[in-house]
Amino acid sequence: MMSSLKSSARPKPVLLDCDPGIDDAFAIFLALKSPEIDLVGVTTVAGNQTLPTVSNNAQDLLAFFGSPQVPVAFGEARPLRRDPVVATSHGLTGLGGRTLPRVAGEPASRDGVGFLLDTVFAHRPGELTIVAIGPLTNLARALERRPEVAQHVHEVVIMGGANNAGNMSPVAEFNFFADPDAAACVLNADWKIRLLDLTLTWQSAVPSSIAQRLARTADPIAQTFSAWLDFYSQGETTPGADGPSLHDPCAMAAVIDPSLISTVPAFVAVETQSPWTLGESVVDTAGYFGREPNVQLGTTLDREGFWRLLMGYIPGTE
Repeated sequence: MMSSLKSSARPKPVLLDCDPGIDDAFAIFLALKSPEIDLVGVTTVAGNQTLPTVSNNAQDLLAFFGSPQVPVAFGEARPLRRDPVVATSHGLTGLGGRTLPRVAGEPASRDGVGFLLDTVFAHRPGELTIVAIGPLTNLARALERRPEVAQHVHEVVIMGGANNAGNMSPVAEFNFFADPDAAACVLNADWKIRLLDLTLTWQSAVPSSIAQRLARTADPIAQTFSAWLDFYSQGETTPGADGPSLHDPCAMAAVIDPSLISTVPAFVAVETQSPWTLGESVVDTAGYFGREPNVQLGTTLDREGFWRLLMGYIPGTE
């Protein structure tokens, strides 16, 4: 079964900055399978697990999905100014519930920030999109080295932040909580940003019908996804829904088919000082602060369309 989305004449070059991670795995799968996307590289960052673990996972996932040639660069191992924070819902391997074969080989680079910059500037201005679905440490370091990178990319699509309730504290989402200083740096830079926070990504909660289709499909990818979702659902909860939400693939889906996500202009700031609200994203869509919007903020996800897109690339799930 293939997606019904019509591909554009030329796929969009995308660099993925990630910390795999179960939901990252779904985002990588979407990037590789969609004819809309040319995945030109992957940079890793400590987040869902330590840098060595998430970097190995990135290499293993690319091989498992049939694209081991996509270069992987190992990025930042710790936040800008704080101790590392590791998520629990992905398990000790980062891909709890199903172990992939380990892929031998050196990364394309052990300087992920340098690789990111080289990749951006190897493309024409306004050509490359960065999809960032982990803590934003690599992007902040890139801005430190070459601030002009912000004007060279087409846009940055970020999964991060929480407009209401958080998943790491009452007000903070994991990626922003893990490195709030980096999140603040990135949001303050002069690039085009689409920000998909928990208010948006919680709308992707896995329908029971989808979980059942994956479980009964013999294809190895479907079975692996099913095992990951079973594990993930033990630690990842979605307010008002039974199944876990797949936060990260929402960002890749937004690049593949922008019509899936509605946005509004907003000014978003990140709290970096308070021990009580660290990592909170303060969202102003009404102009209270008198600041120009710095993001297009995701508000509504076409949940049915999102799952139709994702399932369309998994063989045997008709």
